[in-house]
Amino acid sequence: MGGRVLASEQWLTIWYFLMTLRFVLARSLRFGVAIGWLAVLGAHGCSSQKTENRDSGSAGGVWAESAPTTPKFVTETPGGTNLGAGFDLKDLAPQASENYVFVPNPEGRSVVAIDSQRLLIRSVETGSGPTYLKTLPGQDAAIVINALSGDVSVVRVDSGGNLSQLRLPVVKGANAIEVTPDGRHAVAFYNADEAAGADGDVQAVSAFSLVAGSETSTSMTVGFKPERIVFTEDSSLGFVITEQGISILNFANIDASGAGLAPAVQFDTSGIVRPELIITSDGHYAIGRQSGAWDLRVLDLTTGLETIVPLWNLFVPEELSDWQLSILETLEPGTPPPSWFFSKQPIVSHVHYLPGLNYCLATFANYNTVLQIPIPDGFEDLRRIKQQQVTANIRVAVAIPNSQHALAYRPGEGYSELSLIDFDLVSSPSDLLTDAGVPIGDGGLLPDGG
Repeated sequence: MGGRVLASEQWLTIWYFLMTLRFVLARSLRFGVAIGWLAVLGAHGCSSQKTENRDSGSAGGVWAESAPTTPKFVTETPGGTNLGAGFDLKDLAPQASENYVFVPNPEGRSVVAIDSQRLLIRSVETGSGPTYLKTLPGQDAAIVINALSGDVSVVRVDSGGNLSQLRLPVVKGANAIEVTPDGRHAVAFYNADEAAGADGDVQAVSAFSLVAGSETSTSMTVGFKPERIVFTEDSSLGFVITEQGISILNFANIDASGAGLAPAVQFDTSGIVRPELIITSDGHYAIGRQSGAWDLRVLDLTTGLETIVPLWNLFVPEELSDWQLSILETLEPGTPPPSWFFSKQPIVSHVHYLPGLNYCLATFANYNTVLQIPIPDGFEDLRRIKQQQVTANIRVAVAIPNSQHALAYRPGEGYSELSLIDFDLVSSPSDLLTDAGVPIGDGGLLPDGG
């Protein structure tokens, strides 16, 4: 019986990595390398000889080329499959660096590194329960939260292929971590909405300086219940989206001054839909919508001033009757007319933005219309906004990277029509068909535009 369970564990592990690595490895590794590694994993397991912590002065380690051992990623329980102390599969996704793939192994208290050229596997000991791993851009290095020992490990592979690790403190209950685009800093925090009953610090984050040889961890007080973090394109600032507002992390100041209270800004209006809240790549603006609102709210992150963009103006009927004109004359500038003034309420159903773009999208489901709003010109001059109505029944529009195109659809309801919008064209957008009746998820486009 034991032999059968072991085989099940191995095949489940291999299946999981095959599904996730086909996306991760596409960034920097050849498909043949991925398949080769999976074959090695199945034959040899992942618990190879381990290196000492860098703190102990020992480095290196032996590549696992023999001595088959049992992988310790998956355990069978009466309630199903879990990983280590109840970790979810998505929390253990492999991550690719320049030349390696890093995989957290919570039951083995280690991080596994796979050499993409030689197809060799090695691991380094970390804290207890390594999970939530992210690689550092441009380096063969990763940072991982040790969920059970309450710290993080910075794992590096040097030019000779030797692994080392350094442990740093982290906020209580940390279950999310993000790395700046330049790989010099990272931020970890406790996301209460993803905690599944676990306890943690709901008003602090850990900011890490990741310069090799001088790594530090700094605790910063932020707004209540941090949910996600967005970095500027130049990696100088991090914006922590919280239940209360936006806390701003200036990494140069943190490196120089240490722990403290992060300055915060917030919208004057309540009810901003936080999952769709946009932070522009230059860190200048936050853009959001309220549920059921007809306008956008734009917050200047430098001055703290909020602007209302009256998008409903674009849906005022072209031909107005005398009574409609009389209504408009009684309104203060910028005040919308009553809802019955319009044939349908011009409600903003969704907003979307991708880093590096000079525009955002606003979708009006009631009108099957998508607006392309230039940043910042469209905030002050509605005539700069491009408007496209589509024939498909839509609720969401997402921008396609490095283009003037958008994909509009209605997620989760099995609609078969998509609309591909080209904002450079005056003609109507082309409607595309997916497999009939297949629900479209809420995830939007992949980062590479696929």
